Amino acid sequence: MNDMTQELPSTEYYEKWIGKMDAKLMCLQNSRGEFLIDNVEERNIKYLNNNGK
Repeated sequence: MNDMTQELPSTEYYEKWIGKMDAKLMCLQNSRGEFLIDNVEERNIKYLNNNGK
């Protein structure tokens, strides 16, 4: 994440997780520039949302 004007992940949970999860982790991208968090299965996202601290 070199530039702070970079596009953000489109997952609906991104805004909810600011301050709870490392922003660098949420903004990891693959070689095609896709955010990894946007490709995580919905059930795993829900688990993290319900059980993350």
